Amino acid sequence: MIRPILVVIAALILAAAVVRNTAVAAWTPDDPSKAARLWPSHPAVQRAEAMAAVGSSARQGDAADAVTIARFNSIAASEPMAIEPLLVRGIEAQSKGDLVRAERLFKLAEARQGRALAPHYFLADLFLRSGRVEDGLREVANLSRLSEAGVGQGAPYLAEFARAPANWPRMRKVLASQPDLMDPVLDTLAANPDDLKAVLALADSNRLNAEAHWVPIMLNSMIKADRAGEAQALWARMTGNPVGASLHDPDFRDARSPPPFNWELTQSAVGLAERQAGAGLHVIYYGSQGGALVRQLLILGPGDYRLAIESSGRIADPSALNWTLTCGNRGAPLATLPMPAGGNRSWRFSIPAGCSPQWLSLIGREQDMSGQSYILIRRIRIEKVGGNG
Repeated sequence: MIRPILVVIAALILAAAVVRNTAVAAWTPDDPSKAARLWPSHPAVQRAEAMAAVGSSARQGDAADAVTIARFNSIAASEPMAIEPLLVRGIEAQSKGDLVRAERLFKLAEARQGRALAPHYFLADLFLRSGRVEDGLREVANLSRLSEAGVGQGAPYLAEFARAPANWPRMRKVLASQPDLMDPVLDTLAANPDDLKAVLALADSNRLNAEAHWVPIMLNSMIKADRAGEAQALWARMTGNPVGASLHDPDFRDARSPPPFNWELTQSAVGLAERQAGAGLHVIYYGSQGGALVRQLLILGPGDYRLAIESSGRIADPSALNWTLTCGNRGAPLATLPMPAGGNRSWRFSIPAGCSPQWLSLIGREQDMSGQSYILIRRIRIEKVGGNG
């Protein structure tokens, strides 16, 4: 697990050399390499080329060559506060097994230029190779935080390490010291439903609720993996809602709990669906473009059910709005039920074996003549019925 981390930090040190070159690149922004040709003796060019050589050698496990060492001696003589000579001496010390001196030199470079990537890279490399994993991960986190690509760049490598339960105590310390890395790491783990235990083990108390950024990512990954039951259990745990209700929020009062096991409401070119406090769900369908306005993911067992709706309003065309029930995202609708303009209506439908989960959706059907539909849905409920229900 450490090897991928070493690969990324080797790449980051090469990126650091490029960043070093930007001052000279400003002379010719469209062709940074031209700066080296125009002014090869410029100190920034010398540092950039020398650090690139060191980074390339380090990536291959080799020591810097004599020419590169001579460059750094020249830099040290002309720029007493430059960090590159410190880094090279640290690399030499590390290659000879003097890890104490190497660490001291790398930390001195870090103290001189705290936002430079190179010292963090070499410290991470030293710590990880010598078994000081927690310290090494902290330096990887620093690299990720300071990189121009943002904190998310190191998240996949930290997540790879975080998957093993034995590493959770170390990762908790790293994430506690680098809180801006918490969401990127959890989001990366959440993309794999098998990593739920790691997410729950590493998330702090502020991220164990329905508002946490990783929750919809994990729910989506579980559903894609045909693990909707586990997704619903996680959703219930994060929201505090019970598992087993046939349909959540029948009167549209719960605006806090996230989809897909609560209503997903549309605001788009298709139309608008929004809750009205104490009244129900207000739906406007524009009629010029078809699509879903409202939907919720259900987990109904095989059997017969009745869907009942209380509503009022105006529908431009009887076929403009329909409720559809589909087995997951597969095939044609299992049932299509016309949305009533007003009053109380109910329909009976059946769920066959092997049809789980199900999407219940209110679909707008594109009209030949544009006409808006306005509906207030006060309540919608689904009940299981017996053979003679």
